[in-house]
Amino acid sequence: MENKDLISDFFAENKKEIADYGFSRKVINRLPETRDKQWIVLIMAALGTSLTLVLGFYTGLFVFIFDFMQHVSPFVLLGAVVVFPLLLMPIIFSQKYGFAK
Repeated sequence: MENKDLISDFFAENKKEIADYGFSRKVINRLPETRDKQWIVLIMAALGTSLTLVLGFYTGLFVFIFDFMQHVSPFVLLGAVVVFPLLLMPIIFSQKYGFAK
């Protein structure tokens, strides 16, 4: 951590501003407008949902899950719901904060 502070301090002290005389603004103004592509996400979500539903009904997966849920104790399901985030948390934190590096 100490090296990062030294490097940050060094660059903060030796920061030089370069005058661009409006060059950046001109470049930004000449960039082409980008169109909103949010519709692609909606179409892919609809396709994925449709495919999941079709395959779930075709293969009988939904019937199997429904039958399985009827024979499992509610306490087992509650335990799974509580324990799953606890098992997932170390993986998420290791990816976000780099513990696995």
